[in-house]
Amino acid sequence: MKPATIIFISACFLCMSDRPSRCDNAANPDPTGRVREVCSVLKDQNHYLFKENIPENCEKIPSLEQLFERIGDKNISYFDSKALQFIAGGMGPNLVGTSNAMMKVAGSYAGIGVGLGIKNGFPEVLNVFPESPAWEAGLEAGDKLIEVDGKALSHLTREEIASLIKGEPGTTVELLVSRMSAKKMERIKVVRRDIGLRAISSEIINTDIGVIRPQLAIMNSGDLDIIASSISASMREFTKKGITKLILDLRNFGSYLIYPGIGELAGCFVNKGKTAGCIRSNNSVRELTTTRTSGIFTNFKIVVLIDEDCPPGNAMLAEALRKYQGAVLIGREIQTDALVTTRDDIQGGDFIVFPHAELLASDKTPFRLRKVAPDITVPKKERLGGEAKDEFIERAVQYFSEGK
Repeated sequence: MKPATIIFISACFLCMSDRPSRCDNAANPDPTGRVREVCSVLKDQNHYLFKENIPENCEKIPSLEQLFERIGDKNISYFDSKALQFIAGGMGPNLVGTSNAMMKVAGSYAGIGVGLGIKNGFPEVLNVFPESPAWEAGLEAGDKLIEVDGKALSHLTREEIASLIKGEPGTTVELLVSRMSAKKMERIKVVRRDIGLRAISSEIINTDIGVIRPQLAIMNSGDLDIIASSISASMREFTKKGITKLILDLRNFGSYLIYPGIGELAGCFVNKGKTAGCIRSNNSVRELTTTRTSGIFTNFKIVVLIDEDCPPGNAMLAEALRKYQGAVLIGREIQTDALVTTRDDIQGGDFIVFPHAELLASDKTPFRLRKVAPDITVPKKERLGGEAKDEFIERAVQYFSEGK
């Protein structure tokens, strides 16, 4: 018995020591408290969308890595402010930012001409304004900005990122970019100049086809009103000229917050009261119905251009126009999780990004369980710098010329 007593007393002595030990870890597997705080955030009734994935007694799981592995959701990401990196969770490409996680570099200013969203803590290019410095430098939707002039962006606020990108006309800004298309890092120099942004661009081609390209990413109700009014104004001009064929180009529309106003935008073409889509958060489903009472243009034959990089809201708008207006979708298949994310701050400057809602089609089917397939597919080809030929527009013109 004596040896056993000695071992017991020694173990107690070690545990009573002021120094961290294995005994501390056994008694407190989460010494920083991060696991407990993350569990508390995810369990809040108005937060995490997939609460059924949270393990019982998740607070007792020893590490964040193990917690996220048990939850099994690639769309949760935790940012460690000390390491300046995500230590757990995924970097899913199909997330939809929310209003408190978004920014835009738009309006009238001296800059480069891009719309940016904060996705999982990193600024990502939502859209590139045609003929802007960014467009000329080859930036594309989906590119992630890692640094501006050597300064890391992952831990900066929206205002700080915007102030770094903007500057005096004629000055150069150097961007470290993670390229979506090439899957590589690249340094790009862009010369700033005055940017004047239009909500949409419109033109007439082949004398009888109207083309509308939304260019302003929707960040608030004011942006929504501008785009919807601009679309209606262009449609009225087309009508005056006897044009009844329309190409709506949604490929370069960085509309990551389009879903609150999907009804108003679809309502430019669809009668009032139709369900354009839905949004689900926890146990509630809210229908997004067409709402406009004037300026409705239901007499147009419509082609909608889409590609694989279209945000979820664009997919919802395209499907609504196909369902109610008989629009033909031309382009490439869209597959998106269509999850609406939010961000919660954790102790010490860390934060967690996770889905708190999701977008549904008009039949209430989650977009994450389906694909939006075009009626006419445009094969994917290698992108050539400076290439003027637009296969999507050509295929749309061909469709109309065939009398369809």
